[in-house]
Amino acid sequence: MKSSIHQAETRQSKARASGRWLVLDKLGAIGAFLGAAAAPCCFPLLATVGGALGLGALQSVRGYMDYTIQAMVLLALAGDVIAFRQHRQRWPLVVGIAAVTVVFFAYYGYYHVALVYIGLLGLPIAAVWNGIAKRRCAASCCKEGI
Repeated sequence: MKSSIHQAETRQSKARASGRWLVLDKLGAIGAFLGAAAAPCCFPLLATVGGALGLGALQSVRGYMDYTIQAMVLLALAGDVIAFRQHRQRWPLVVGIAAVTVVFFAYYGYYHVALVYIGLLGLPIAAVWNGIAKRRCAASCCKEGI
């Protein structure tokens, strides 16, 4: 009796710990979007969003926003990989990898702001898809290996 209670508590604590890691894709997608919105000279379509959120106060660090966006994109990719390991749905991971590839190609291959926009759009799509896949996985008991 005591060991079954301990096993149930262990499973619950593992589920909570894995749930904490599942926000990385969302955090990275939001962070990359906010980083782009904080640099209105580079991303004019997001200038109104940045102004409405008060991101104009970050003008002194605008030169570092490219690095911030890239770091957040990598964080989103790490979150996509962690989410894939939990729910085993490959398409959200494929969308996340494609988005990251497009963003890095735009920065280091052929820079065009439209490519960065497309990559930044793919990150929240992958994050939402991961959330849906996680719910479906939880509903079908795939955590238990069934």
